[in-house]
Amino acid sequence: MLVTSLDKLKEKAQGQLVELPGWDEENFVCRVKRVSMLGLASQGLIPNSLLSAANKLFTSRVDNNTDLKDIFKVMEVIAKETLVEPTYQHIEDCGLKLTDEQLTVLLNYSQQGAKALERFRTIKPNSEDNKSEQDIQQKTK
Repeated sequence: MLVTSLDKLKEKAQGQLVELPGWDEENFVCRVKRVSMLGLASQGLIPNSLLSAANKLFTSRVDNNTDLKDIFKVMEVIAKETLVEPTYQHIEDCGLKLTDEQLTVLLNYSQQGAKALERFRTIKPNSEDNKSEQDIQQKTK
């Protein structure tokens, strides 16, 4: 084993390019970085009043008593810290708001990294061997 070089660490600090669901059929490519919820809380970015909601969000204990406004605020803080390029503010300056799906993907990415994005990517089936409907209907008779 070798110690990770400082150059490698600097490279990782720049974030990672990922594809998120877009606002329409086109995906949204952005640069993101993983963040620590504990770090955000200790920096005061997640205020004490939202810590209960954040805890529920991260322990999958969101229930009917959880205030959705608080959940949104926590997800918004995480999205603001996770997005590197464009920033959350740049997106809003363009007149866009992140969708619920985008916020959820960013939340999952912030905690699990790129593997959290796998379930949001769809693999298009190979369509080269498609037969006409008549051929298919004849085979099933």
